[in-house]
Amino acid sequence: MCHDGDDGAPGATGARGPAGATGAKGASGLPGRPGLHGATGNPGATGATGKGATGIGALVSRCQGIRPKRR
Repeated sequence: MCHDGDDGAPGATGARGPAGATGAKGASGLPGRPGLHGATGNPGATGATGKGATGIGALVSRCQGIRPKRR
C-alpha cells in the first residue's frame, strides 16, 4: 500500500513593512516529506504578505483646521 507524503509546512508570514508600506512576501513553504514507499508530498504554501502599519499623515491632515472655541 503506497501513499503520498504529507504536504510541507506553510511558509512564514512576511516581515512587517514600514509605516504606510506593505511588508515583504513571506518565505516559500518547506518541501513535503517523502511518503512511505510513496511519492513526495507537495511543497508547503507560500507565506502571506506582511502588512505594514498605517501611516499617520491622513489623521494629522484631518485634524488641521479644528480650533478650540473662544468664550
